[in-house]
Amino acid sequence: MADTTTKQISELDFETIRNNIATFIANNSDFTDYNFEGSALSFLMDVLAFNTHYNAVYLNMAVNENFIDTAQIRSSVVSLAKNMGYTPRSNKSAIATISFTIPTTDIVGTKISIDNTTLFTSTNNGSTFVFSPTTTVYATAAAGSSGNVYTFSEVDIREGSYATLNYTSAGLVNEKFIINNFNIDLDSIQVKVQNSANDVRSTTYSLISDITTLTPTTAIFYLFEAVNRTYDIQFGDGVLGTKLVAGNIVNITYQTSAAEAGNGCSSFTLASVINGVYTNSSLTYTNVIPAFGGQIEESIDSVRINSLQNFRTQGRAVTADDYKFFLGRDYPFASTISVWGGQDAIPPQYGKVFMSFKPVTGYTLSTAQKEYILSTVIDKYNIVSILPE
Repeated sequence: MADTTTKQISELDFETIRNNIATFIANNSDFTDYNFEGSALSFLMDVLAFNTHYNAVYLNMAVNENFIDTAQIRSSVVSLAKNMGYTPRSNKSAIATISFTIPTTDIVGTKISIDNTTLFTSTNNGSTFVFSPTTTVYATAAAGSSGNVYTFSEVDIREGSYATLNYTSAGLVNEKFIINNFNIDLDSIQVKVQNSANDVRSTTYSLISDITTLTPTTAIFYLFEAVNRTYDIQFGDGVLGTKLVAGNIVNITYQTSAAEAGNGCSSFTLASVINGVYTNSSLTYTNVIPAFGGQIEESIDSVRINSLQNFRTQGRAVTADDYKFFLGRDYPFASTISVWGGQDAIPPQYGKVFMSFKPVTGYTLSTAQKEYILSTVIDKYNIVSILPE
């Protein structure tokens, strides 16, 4: 009897549930002479079976969303990953490196600069993309063979248009500031906090990287993917990071991203004016490294796997497997990655870790790609005592 009862309450199939209800009623002596296939009773059993089936399926799905291994909705997976200190990778913009010169009549020693308001455009596969410098870059007028010249060497320019948001803080605990755009490159986010509307002094805040180094005055912010595919920025609580006060003005600047579509851009045109004088016709491009590094956002399955791996590594690359995990997650342009410690090299080279790649296209990595891997992908996870090569 116990086995039968267990079976009856564990079924999820509609027809089986209905048959179990009919069997239960038939075993009741009060319904001995009833016609169970009659229209009225049959309809009632259908309603009971449907309600039971609906609730069983719903509860089964709801329970599944509580575990990262079985969750199917992105917001559920992201929320569970957040509990492990993991923020999914956003779209990543392609980055190109350009070098150019500008002839000038300015005297030797005069300085000019370009920043993220300086725009370059490039056409790739019929689409036009906007690029701008990742940081402010300066050039000094120097004497050339045919007159004075400004030389900008190896300027990194990132694909995407800049946008700015401004919020006034209410000074509340766990106050959230929303970036209502999912197609952004999280690496491009810049956050400044102005003291007040009447006090224009501001402080630049950095994305949290190591909670163990925080003090009550550390200017950091936290970044999370929200349930509605936007991003939330939060600040410290006065213990782990500086707490905002009422009236602070939060300025958030970010860059949109076309992800993989920007890869391969190799011919650039200045779309703005440098120093109020120099246009594209003034520039002579001396070297251009085509754009690469653009990636689409992290998939649900990738978040599911990488959040567990990230928790295991604790955000630090120590073993060869740690390096392989971070490289595989953040550098998708390699079809095969091999990593080994210097102790396994012949002859041994202690204190080093070696990384070897088979690119998706071609057979070797360019110097710019190697530098990108070392400075952008690995540097933030690498510990001081290990030299990656």
